[in-house]
Amino acid sequence: MSRKLVRSRLINNWEATDEPPHLKTIRDRLLHLGQRNRGLLDLYQQILQHGAVEAVDTPEQIELRLSGLVVKRSSQLQVSNRIYATVFRHNWVQRVLADFKADFMQIVSTQEQKLLSMLSVMEGKDFAEILHHILGSILFKLGEMIRADRTTIFFVDEEKNDIWSIIAHNDGSSPDIEIITNKGKGRVANFTKMVTEPFYFRDTDSETAIKTDDSSKYHVYTNLVMPLTSPQYRLTAVLQLVNKLKRSSNSHAPLAERISPQGFTSADEKQLEEYASAILRILVRCQDCYKLTQRLRASEALTEATRSISQSSLDSEEIIDRVMDAAKKLMNADRSTLWLLDRETNQLWTKVTFEDGVKRDLRVQIGQGFVGQVAQSGEPLNIGFDLYDHPDSGTAQSTDRKTGYRTCQPTLYACLESRRRTARRHTTG
Repeated sequence: MSRKLVRSRLINNWEATDEPPHLKTIRDRLLHLGQRNRGLLDLYQQILQHGAVEAVDTPEQIELRLSGLVVKRSSQLQVSNRIYATVFRHNWVQRVLADFKADFMQIVSTQEQKLLSMLSVMEGKDFAEILHHILGSILFKLGEMIRADRTTIFFVDEEKNDIWSIIAHNDGSSPDIEIITNKGKGRVANFTKMVTEPFYFRDTDSETAIKTDDSSKYHVYTNLVMPLTSPQYRLTAVLQLVNKLKRSSNSHAPLAERISPQGFTSADEKQLEEYASAILRILVRCQDCYKLTQRLRASEALTEATRSISQSSLDSEEIIDRVMDAAKKLMNADRSTLWLLDRETNQLWTKVTFEDGVKRDLRVQIGQGFVGQVAQSGEPLNIGFDLYDHPDSGTAQSTDRKTGYRTCQPTLYACLESRRRTARRHTTG
């Protein structure tokens, strides 16, 4: 009789009859803690399933005990009483976890809608801007949920054989976007082969911890890496979370004082796995958007080049300048140069503005330097940053000294015709 009374009065309708609030207080504590740390709810779920777990005083166990929901008895962690276990049962935990996931999915859905709206007004937007607007908030939310100081996503641009990265910071500052140029042959291939399954580490020696940024000496204490691959999307991406933070810490304190000693856990990995498909989906849409911007840029450049030629006085130098300006815009390059072949001297020549501001002829022999090599072979050449590290960059460095320009990563194409061979060079300073 008393059991039925407890169930009918306290359990079945507890939210309406819980006065003064007691169960509501437990619930609110658990929801608040669970929002900041999914591992707490996973731990509580294990206790419900097994009746108890070994008490090892991890941060999650301590915080769960402080909530009042569980207690430590005989080196075991158990639910405090049967009423708590009945009210906050397995179905309740599953519903809460589903709500947390829904919150994140809503952010992804909102960003997808924003991306679709951007597709209709692409003028003036480049891929970096798209990544900033669409992925930045998603990565920030992900890092906030798992308490990572930095959250980075890397993905491969297969067409250009580059690796893109976008980094969201825990302090809420604007995300950093970087293109990691494929410096050596096979770098992208090695990247995709190397990251094939999740892994994480916790550094115990502050003297030997790796740095992700040598210039800022950013210290990596803990690291969780999750590959995001899908045969359906033919996309390779990697999600990296760096430096797990304590639940409550002074944001102005040194990083070392804010680091969670436990590091990332299997619960964090599980949470990332749940969100992987949604992140992949929006990445695919971002790449589709990128391809559209490239097509629009090519179309605009072609139209501009055609208009320039039709409006010119047919002076060859003026035509070349206008066409190369359009090519520079198309390739998003800082400088674009067209070299013409002089068959009498077997040289390539062009006009370049020197350091003193005067335009002068510049000549190289066929086979000399990268421009000469491309003219000789007829094959395109793409050299990643930094050109000066290349053993054959002597001619390029000599040319830069004359012009006062710093070439960092050139791309060269041979334009072959029946009567003339030229080498065209695009550089991004």
